[in-house]
Amino acid sequence: MATATEKLALPGGSNTSVPVIEKDVAVFSEGTITTLSGKEVSVDRAFIEEVAKNNNDRVADTGDMVPLIVGHTSEEPDADEKPVIGFAKNFRVGKIGNLKPRFALLADFLFRSEDDHETARRFPRRSVEIWSKSKLIDPIALLGGTRPHFDLGLLGKSTSDEKIRLQFQLPSEDIAENHMPSVADLSLEELQQFIVETVAGMKTEEEKPADDQLSEEEAAKEQEEESSDEGVEEEKEQEQLQASEQDKIRLQRDQARDELAKLQAERDADKQKLDDLLMRFKKTDREKDLVQLRHRGFSFDITEELDYCLRMSDEQYSKHLEMIEKRYQKAPVGSVIPTAALQSAETADTEAQVKLSNDARDLAIKEGISYQEAKAKLSA
Repeated sequence: MATATEKLALPGGSNTSVPVIEKDVAVFSEGTITTLSGKEVSVDRAFIEEVAKNNNDRVADTGDMVPLIVGHTSEEPDADEKPVIGFAKNFRVGKIGNLKPRFALLADFLFRSEDDHETARRFPRRSVEIWSKSKLIDPIALLGGTRPHFDLGLLGKSTSDEKIRLQFQLPSEDIAENHMPSVADLSLEELQQFIVETVAGMKTEEEKPADDQLSEEEAAKEQEEESSDEGVEEEKEQEQLQASEQDKIRLQRDQARDELAKLQAERDADKQKLDDLLMRFKKTDREKDLVQLRHRGFSFDITEELDYCLRMSDEQYSKHLEMIEKRYQKAPVGSVIPTAALQSAETADTEAQVKLSNDARDLAIKEGISYQEAKAKLSA
């Protein structure tokens, strides 16, 4: 990695500090990773390009660079925060490897001071934590003696994202270029820490077969649990879908019932209006007939006779008129009959009287009054 310096503000740095920059640091490379559950994740050029773009977009949007920390983040919720000694930015796709060239994600590492840079030089290996769905790196862990390997781990069961932990180490010649510290450069305390980390890495290498066997058993158990959980989830989804369909059918049925009730109410109202109109026609016509019979001298109370006739069918009413002419008494000779009534009786068949009767009927229907009132208006 080439070292350069430039003036820029880093989170947590002083305004006068000049950051140290490591250019073209390889973060991780292409390949295939197997999770603990047995799933394979392919890390190809397209994947690397997407990770680079997403991290660059985040820096451009909020200035949020990827923090560099010593050691991995802890899975314990109460664990102490890892100190940040630098940041990564300017992600891009490059190539590494002399014998097996391959695509890798490169970035620039920025350190607040020479002290932070020296700390990073004592931990030359990188372990990247990638959020698989959002394709974002956060954070990058710097490691010392821990054996480098690709470890894809699920930290928590979040449905929104999944953290992938990738540990990556440059080839030996790159480590030399990155200033792998010599024993002479280390203090007694730093030398003790280096030895502890190296021994821990050796033990990890020796115990690898047992770990692999345990991982396979855990993966099979986890896969079985996932399959069971998926079956339960599918059953719940089916039940929710059926309940939703039933609610939809019930809603449609209620809406149809309401619409039917509305149509029935409108039909009943229209029927009532029609019945009222027909009754008005019947009342006007029959009142006119009874008035003409009175004018001819038949003796009866028009109001009572009209109420009685309105309850009859047309056939019954015709027979009743014939019965009036046959059986009802006429006014005796010499009875006091209004002159206007006598004239109406004498001229009932004239054209003028017929027209007056028709006009009175039409006016009575139009204004909702009785035939006699209508006739009186026309005669006024």
